[in-house]
Amino acid sequence: MRYLYIINTINFERIHYAFCMATSGAALNNKVTIFFASKSVEVLQRKNKFLNLQGNNTKSAESINNEFYLNKVATIEELIKASIDLKIKFFYCSMIKETFNQNNLINDVCIEISNLSKIYSTKYKTAKIIYI
Repeated sequence: MRYLYIINTINFERIHYAFCMATSGAALNNKVTIFFASKSVEVLQRKNKFLNLQGNNTKSAESINNEFYLNKVATIEELIKASIDLKIKFFYCSMIKETFNQNNLINDVCIEISNLSKIYSTKYKTAKIIYI
């Protein structure tokens, strides 16, 4: 089975859960692709990854991630590493290419530019699409 996660949110908890679902699916031998349609792609950056991501009413995105660590819940860094190890494909929307800095990516992250017409092409015709 093929799964396509389209992430179009800057809410950290939603991005985190998308990675939880994606890595779980990939661990079960499904082909998984994550398409970042917004500043959510910044979660893949080495520095300032939490700068534009929303937390919740009481905590920042960085605080939530630190709390995950303290409670032995996978952090976003661990989920990204697992995604790479599980060969999840990353794409980001061509509409954000002017604002996205690929030179600041976490080591080993391979991401390609794409657009919706490619994402909705026949390659993904039978994919289960999860929009977040």
